[in-house]
Amino acid sequence: MIPKFRSASNKDEYQSFVKELVAKLDDTHAWVSFNAEKVKYLPIKISNIDNKAVVSGFYNDSLAKINNLKLGDILLKIDEVDIQKETEKKSKYIAGSNANIKIRQTYNEILLGTDSSTTLTIERNNQIEKIKVNRYNFDDFKYWDNPTTIKTKSINETIGYINMASVKGADVSNIFKSFENKKAIIIDLRNYPAFIYKLLSKHLNSEKRDFSKVYSPNMNYPGMFSLKDNLQTGIKNNKNFKGKVIILVNEESISRSEFTAMALQTADNVITIGNQTAGADGDVVVFEYIGGYKTAISGNGIMYPNNTETHRKGIKIDIEIRPTINGLRQGRDEILEKAIELGSE
Repeated sequence: MIPKFRSASNKDEYQSFVKELVAKLDDTHAWVSFNAEKVKYLPIKISNIDNKAVVSGFYNDSLAKINNLKLGDILLKIDEVDIQKETEKKSKYIAGSNANIKIRQTYNEILLGTDSSTTLTIERNNQIEKIKVNRYNFDDFKYWDNPTTIKTKSINETIGYINMASVKGADVSNIFKSFENKKAIIIDLRNYPAFIYKLLSKHLNSEKRDFSKVYSPNMNYPGMFSLKDNLQTGIKNNKNFKGKVIILVNEESISRSEFTAMALQTADNVITIGNQTAGADGDVVVFEYIGGYKTAISGNGIMYPNNTETHRKGIKIDIEIRPTINGLRQGRDEILEKAIELGSE
């Protein structure tokens, strides 16, 4: 990239080369910001399903409903811009640790904007429709602070469910006490959890176990990395949960979520189901390019104890399940359905 930087003839060209460099890192943690201008968001989550931009969830159910947006909608155009063609054009400048997450990140970038509204061309039930939709400030969604989000529930008499998006450290003991007679616990990590993996492992593991290796850069010797001691989780506990532990992950599982999943995978009787995670484990380091532009990368290398990489690849998955367009349109959570099936066996 150095010759490109030297050849930059103006600010816009220089910024495009910076974007290209950041994208070449293949790191979902990587980003670059050139200004403080706030962009607005559609109230929908997008997944790459069958190489199509598909509505797979909502940041705010009520706002999605107001804007006539539904699960399983296939997005074809935004303001007459073909989304697939624009994805091919923009992907060179969008960072992502693996192909799936890179496409998803590119979809999200295309849907952002400073305008308060836009027009989407969608495919819904084999019909092409145009709908006008509003964009919002992300804070308007109350996504991280939604009082209606459940922490736990009993799916049935034998299966408990934990939503790690909402659980805090103070909740853990009571949760496991309420689930002590269950035959299976489903732990949903398709979100960003609190940093409480050790508290959960105390209840899930019968002993302390290694779960990761960490490689850190040696700042005195560029290009050299130092291996830290293996990280461990769990304690010796003969009263740990004896049933099945089923971990749910998908492309929304990033960083702390992936790290937490690795720790919980040391439980005595555990299985992980879902689809490829974001492949950006560990911490984030923020620094500046010439010009005062902020950027970020993954700061450490995270591996399993047997040296299996998690960066770019994502965490280990025992049973791969991907949502389908038809499943979404029917309001189904196909990953959770599979977990309930396994928990009932």
